[in-house]
Amino acid sequence: MGMIGKNVGRLTIKSHSHTDKERYWCCECECGKQSVHSTRRLNEAMKLGSNIGCECFRLATLKKAIVAATKANTRHGLCHSKLHYMYDNMVKRCYTPSANRYDRYGGRGITVCDEWKNNRSSFYEWALSNKWREGLSLDRIDIDGHYCPDNCRFIPLAQQANNTSRNRFLEWQGKRQTVAEWARELNINAGALQHRVDRGWSLERIFTQPYRGRGE
Repeated sequence: MGMIGKNVGRLTIKSHSHTDKERYWCCECECGKQSVHSTRRLNEAMKLGSNIGCECFRLATLKKAIVAATKANTRHGLCHSKLHYMYDNMVKRCYTPSANRYDRYGGRGITVCDEWKNNRSSFYEWALSNKWREGLSLDRIDIDGHYCPDNCRFIPLAQQANNTSRNRFLEWQGKRQTVAEWARELNINAGALQHRVDRGWSLERIFTQPYRGRGE
């Protein structure tokens, strides 16, 4: 049990957790978060001097960059981060007519709240406090609403692809899903179901009229 008490970056090895082909150890970060890691991973981290097990170090680094960028009145602190590009794309979609998909955002009245538009550091701080990490995408809860703290969240990229203006939500018998989700559940062609929606059918007709095939 010679691992107990060792420090690995911001982690302290507290106790043995379990054994599954190799030993695993209960660790505690300086921030108080608990995590479990294998002997191999801990030894590699000690050898490389790297931090593992907790996002607090990464978030602290980003926050320092935000503060530095704000003090210097420059973007350089986060110029290569995913968060930087996320912010730029959000603003361009709403205010630059030549931007990709402007018609679905600024073209139909979607804007960025003043808090974020006038201060990118405010957006960064909100993102970090709302558990942003690479691999997550910025999503508006109400797709007809604006970009602001109360209407935004982070979701996996795959989930966002299913939550765009191209995937209209339909609510039937107390259940709310996109056209694509309803098509999978009902085992029918999504294009045909979307065609019914585009033709302005009532919900009852959309869901109760027998499906006749791809061309209907």
